[in-house]
Amino acid sequence: MKTERLSSRLASTLSSILGEILVTCGAVAACGGATGGPGDVGGGSGSPGGQTFELCGSQNGLATFPRNITPSPAVDFLEQRDEIAFSTLGGGGGTAEDFKQTKAFIIGAACAKATDKAACDKKLAALRVLPLDKPTCVQKFPETGMARGGGCAVQYLVYTRGDEVGAVVGKDETKSFLGTIDTPEEALWVLGSTGHWEIACGGKGSPPSTIKKTNDGFEVVFQKNCDNSATQYTIVIGPDGTITEKKREALPPDARAACAVAGRRPDGLVPRLAPRLFVAKKNRAGATAAYFASMAELEAAAVIAFHRLHRELRALGAPKSLLRRVREATRDEIRHTRATRALARRHGATPAPVRVQAFVQRSAFALALENAREGQVRETWGALVACHQAIHAEDPFARAAMKTIAGEETSHAALSWDVARWLERNLTKEQRTMLRAMRSQALRELTTEVSVPIDAEVARAAGLPTGALAKALLSEMDRRVLAA
Repeated sequence: MKTERLSSRLASTLSSILGEILVTCGAVAACGGATGGPGDVGGGSGSPGGQTFELCGSQNGLATFPRNITPSPAVDFLEQRDEIAFSTLGGGGGTAEDFKQTKAFIIGAACAKATDKAACDKKLAALRVLPLDKPTCVQKFPETGMARGGGCAVQYLVYTRGDEVGAVVGKDETKSFLGTIDTPEEALWVLGSTGHWEIACGGKGSPPSTIKKTNDGFEVVFQKNCDNSATQYTIVIGPDGTITEKKREALPPDARAACAVAGRRPDGLVPRLAPRLFVAKKNRAGATAAYFASMAELEAAAVIAFHRLHRELRALGAPKSLLRRVREATRDEIRHTRATRALARRHGATPAPVRVQAFVQRSAFALALENAREGQVRETWGALVACHQAIHAEDPFARAAMKTIAGEETSHAALSWDVARWLERNLTKEQRTMLRAMRSQALRELTTEVSVPIDAEVARAAGLPTGALAKALLSEMDRRVLAA
């Protein structure tokens, strides 16, 4: 029970960090954050007209979507779903049996006002959008973004309204469902749902990102994340959902985006792929393939890291419950390796085998130092990044994979904090001070990593938080998790 509470608290904290810094569709639910309570969704009066809202940080900020969305007429329940069919991801054969359905944000209570709730729940569970016939499916819902391979994919909304169970698919149905775009949250959702805009927060040379009500609708001023150059955009979302680019202007170079890969690495890891491979400009497909290959390499390395962690904890007399969770994490990382290798192959890369130097049993303090760096810092960051990827990856296969990986990586991060608590019981005050210093050093290393420029197409395909946004997320992680 105590373990579940820690995982839940960490998931909630990561969700909150994303929700306050990233004002885009579905960010909260990606980490398993709290969902809305019962009651109507919609029908509200919206946010005060004319007021300017900051889009970054928690002070003077805007309520995170999906709050304050007002479909007309109001509904009892809203859910975002992703579906993929006839997929070769993860060894699938491109058959109907490869159908996958995942869920993102949920607000309201399903079938709350249905006269026959059981029947309504059954209809909701059975609802799917992708056709069972492959040619029809591929024709109507072809894969988008960087994904290739002959399957089909779609993202849509599901709702219940009394006894009615419905799906909202495509821009036209979405506009009809929302009616007049009369709240800032709806305007931001329309902006984010296009797949072309993502709001970056802060930056040394960047003005604040804002949204305000105007006579023409809602005006959003922001930096588009992952641009190869730092550019500020002014976009207007009209009452009918029309998006108009009003202005763009260059910002100082220090506002450029950047990306990083994080996770638990075993001592003695010999990386084969240099991060600079991801910066390729002439061959973007090659850069994207290199990123997923490196991701697969790190996931495979994490398998070794958890296997070693189990051996060392067992030798130190760790409780069975802790050892069981390490074994579960090892199995999770094996699945993550398979999924990311499949992503790399889809983009034309074959991940290299992992090379790790010989294993040497260490003291409790040495193990605690590694856990502080690789677990408490890098795994917590990895979980936060995975939550972002689960929503923002343009490659639908990457997005689907990350929705599973995000929750499991959050559990791994919580495990790292429990391992730290157990190891630190018998350490000296001086050693615990050194652990705090190690966490600070690891955070500085991550800050440097997220400052490395990366190809924009890679970031979009993988859904990576970059540049000022990544730094803002790191800062909040430090304040609310590491320093807590």
